[in-house]
Amino acid sequence: MTAYMSAQEILDRQQRTAAADAKASSDPASVTEADLKDISPGTLSDLMDRGQLAHLGIGARRSPRRRG
Repeated sequence: MTAYMSAQEILDRQQRTAAADAKASSDPASVTEADLKDISPGTLSDLMDRGQLAHLGIGARRSPRRRG
């Protein structure tokens, strides 16, 4: 196995990411666990922050409680 991706693999990955991001942005409720690996980190973070992945058991991130 090689440690690099071919140009075609990179292009395929970019296309999968673009398609997954578009799907997640337009209809977050339709996102499946299989889609999570193709969604870009920024889009995934936005969906998590808004609590739009609750159907997958992924909730909004919460700030740590301050102890005083």
